[in-house]
Amino acid sequence: MTTLARVRLARLAIPLLLLVPSGAWAHSFPKHQQPAAGETLERSPSQVVIEFDRTLDGARSSLRVEDEQGLRVDRGDAHLSPAEPRRLTVGLVAPLPPGRYHVFWVAVGRDGHRTEGDYRFRVR
Repeated sequence: MTTLARVRLARLAIPLLLLVPSGAWAHSFPKHQQPAAGETLERSPSQVVIEFDRTLDGARSSLRVEDEQGLRVDRGDAHLSPAEPRRLTVGLVAPLPPGRYHVFWVAVGRDGHRTEGDYRFRVR
């Protein structure tokens, strides 16, 4: 293929790529967290729930919670809600003693894009 032919092909392809809906290639990000990032709770929660802005792949998404020493305090049962595939939930060993807790999440959208993050909350 000549250079001129490649330039012409590129001129045709670029506008077509712009027509692809942006949501088709987007990453998933949290919309709502319970407990919320930075929140101080009077009582131990029984679970951590994060609702994302896109449908997740439950087999490749994860959620875990650790105490200040880095020990896991979740039940290891992270799962998507059958009724709402944007909601990732993990149960906690109850009750959590007073202290700070660190939530780690990995969200893999149905399109395969992966995002991850973390936040902290506190039990008084």
